[in-house]
Amino acid sequence: MGKETDLLKAVKDGDVGKVQKLLSTTVKRGTNESLCWQTGQSEDKIRVELRHINVNVVEPKTGNTPLLLAVLSGHKSIAERLIFNCADITARDLKGNTCLHFSVFIDRCDIMEMLIQNGAQVNTENMDGNLALHIACQSRIENSENIIKKLIEAGTNVWIKNKFNHTALDLAAMYGHNDGLKALLDYAPTLRNNNTAIVEASIRGFVKTVEIVLELGISPNNMDDNHGTFALHEAVRYCRYEVVKVLISFGAKIDLINLKKETPESIVESLPDEASEKMRHLLAGSENITPRFPKTAIQSTQKQAANADSKRPLSHIKNYPPIPTDITWTQNRPKYCSSCTEKNPNTQLLDGNPCTFWVIPVLHNAWVIMDLQVNHIITGITILGWNSPQMLKTFQLQISDYMEGPWSTVSSHTCETLGSSDPKEKAFPQKFGDFTFQTRYLRVYLVDNHGGSYICFQGIELHGVDCRITDTLQEAGLYKLADDFIHLNFNTWKSFLDVPLELLDEKVDNNEKKASLLEMIYRGRREMYPLKTLKWITPPVTSTFVEETIPAFTVQSDPGVTEVLQVIVQGGQVKGNACCRMESHGDRKASIGTFKDISLTPEGLYTIIVKGVTSNVMLMAPKATEVRPKVKSSDDISSAFEEINSMLSDVKASLNE
Repeated sequence: MGKETDLLKAVKDGDVGKVQKLLSTTVKRGTNESLCWQTGQSEDKIRVELRHINVNVVEPKTGNTPLLLAVLSGHKSIAERLIFNCADITARDLKGNTCLHFSVFIDRCDIMEMLIQNGAQVNTENMDGNLALHIACQSRIENSENIIKKLIEAGTNVWIKNKFNHTALDLAAMYGHNDGLKALLDYAPTLRNNNTAIVEASIRGFVKTVEIVLELGISPNNMDDNHGTFALHEAVRYCRYEVVKVLISFGAKIDLINLKKETPESIVESLPDEASEKMRHLLAGSENITPRFPKTAIQSTQKQAANADSKRPLSHIKNYPPIPTDITWTQNRPKYCSSCTEKNPNTQLLDGNPCTFWVIPVLHNAWVIMDLQVNHIITGITILGWNSPQMLKTFQLQISDYMEGPWSTVSSHTCETLGSSDPKEKAFPQKFGDFTFQTRYLRVYLVDNHGGSYICFQGIELHGVDCRITDTLQEAGLYKLADDFIHLNFNTWKSFLDVPLELLDEKVDNNEKKASLLEMIYRGRREMYPLKTLKWITPPVTSTFVEETIPAFTVQSDPGVTEVLQVIVQGGQVKGNACCRMESHGDRKASIGTFKDISLTPEGLYTIIVKGVTSNVMLMAPKATEVRPKVKSSDDISSAFEEINSMLSDVKASLNE
């Protein structure tokens, strides 16, 4: 153990020369060394395994190996040499810490990156259940943002909890580590679903920490499962007055009930008299606290949405026409709105009627969610309102990748009291724009009204385009024409699928691209208007002659169908155009398919069948069609008679001889 003891001491002392000497050998490699290979991330790396000394010797009191000591002491060159000589990068000390834990603890991002490149596992837990990420979030280190970013990029699971049931974000909040907290929410935005961090910060009275998590999109009104309570409840319980103010300003509700059946107001009653009076006064004046909103940059939101769901960045502000409202975008259920009422529900915002209302029996912080079914580019919103104190005043537009959030605010606007004060009169439209974002899920967050006893307005109308349109034009190589089609009001998928062929001829001069676009449009129509039924309008004739063009016959199907149909004759052959595309005549009229210029051969009795090319829907003719032998013309008959007469003349002449 002499060499190993010397190696441990040399590593502790940072004696690079002594370490190199101990790891070197004058004995021939064939006897005391062997080469082994370890695959790295980008290339194969040579490792030399030593046999004359144990590079993984363990220090009895701590469980440290030379590599663990080198990293803990910040000796990068020694650590690199030990790794070259096959030091175990997964080794742990007696507390379960790995080299990666140590590199973060000593704030050495360069060593951490070197370890990750050589196979260090980022999701390894120590005996407390902490990852390296947990260490980064509870230690006061200067490079926390960069370290957290690198760990997340390397695949760290940000949702892993330690044995105390805390995630890395929870620890950052508990220790008031605001830089680490910002980095986590920036590089792992799904953490906005975390409900524990804001409660931990509220308990400790970390006002700035609470502000940060709220500004970055964490809701103040979600219950923390660890504590079974809400942030406002705990801020009240621990008399964190400034935290209470911040929570209320971001929309914390004072009537929520935790698992102990407590509300903030009931907790106030258990406080000492002086504290109780002060907190009661603060809660009673909550309506006078100036509302605040999450600070989510629109540029960042646009970039995330574009990277996730589109090949095209939203590079500048657009001004697209209105999208026809669809009442199915929302529902009168708690999942879709903060206030579900049987009379005057939220669905009336999208019913297209300017004389119906959504009535919300609150003064602040209500919301309605719309599921647009597919991604849309939204460039504006029109609020239909009236001249009343109940009229919506301040509202935010918020987007998310999920129905449940977390929600990012992309714009904030203020409505005026305009139009009639008579609720029976039509609503007055107020349009808001100067933004462009992409989303499927949109939440309209209602901050306040104009001083009335409840919030009430008539409708919402969005401006924008269905992303399937821009995606289709992009795929066809015609994205430059997107704005042209959109501003002609072809901004819904249905309207785009009905675009007139004449307009395509006018706009698209490249025949190959036009054909590609048409094929995608027809494919979209097949999905939207599938062929389900076929009926005869004019059935085929029951008698014809071989290769004679038969009269046109026609079938019909449901409105909107543009499927290609084909004629099948069992046992026979169809000549001419055996396929036709059904023509749509609007949403209410049947689609028509007509077969022209076809003939049948050979002679026989056949059943004609019409079938969808891409479907199994078939229609059989009500009666069989008889194909008779081809009738000869008068010229053919005359020629035949002349030929017979000539033959008879020849026979007669031969008999006379």
